[in-house]
Amino acid sequence: MERAHTIVLCGGGVASLVAATLAQNDAQTATLRMTLLHADDGRENVGLRARHAKVQAQDLASARVHRIEMRHLLERSAALDPNRVPPESLLAPQLLIAAMSHALSYGADRVIWPVSGRGDAEASIAVTNTVLMIDGLARSYTKSPPAIETPLSDLKPEQVVRLGEQLGVDWTHAWSCLRKGRVPCGACQGCARRKASFEAAGLRDPLLAADAVLAV
Repeated sequence: MERAHTIVLCGGGVASLVAATLAQNDAQTATLRMTLLHADDGRENVGLRARHAKVQAQDLASARVHRIEMRHLLERSAALDPNRVPPESLLAPQLLIAAMSHALSYGADRVIWPVSGRGDAEASIAVTNTVLMIDGLARSYTKSPPAIETPLSDLKPEQVVRLGEQLGVDWTHAWSCLRKGRVPCGACQGCARRKASFEAAGLRDPLLAADAVLAV
């Protein structure tokens, strides 16, 4: 029996770690192959995110990381400013197209997009429209494209953290800081969002302790 193959968009952060772990737990590990697709978007923290993606893969059975070059996602000025990122409505379709392309090439069964919602209808509609658009493009190539799944899209960030806690993930293996230091800066948008998520979940983030920072 051929093993099922899952592609997970992996930024090396909290959501991708939770989504990949959830996918593994929901499947029979012996029959699952998993590729964590990591996009090099040119931001200054790309090296740390890539290394954490590799560590996440090591935590998962039968998983590997495939790194793709997508530095066109950021203009040069945005790459130099960690708090400047492209609008999600422009970024997500490009990442999903890349994931779908690799899924078709690998003969994968599904693509997992670990996007989490804000708990409002507008965000849910945006996710649904993006999925439908990429699925429609894929169907112009094949009648049965890989399924696109968004297991976290109905969850707020703090709910994603609670789910990860239930799954027993190692939070030191998820990197959120937009800077490139070995210890989270605590000042960028990535650190602020992570702090708010853990606080809203009523949990302590182990990555805040300097001695718990992953040695990469």
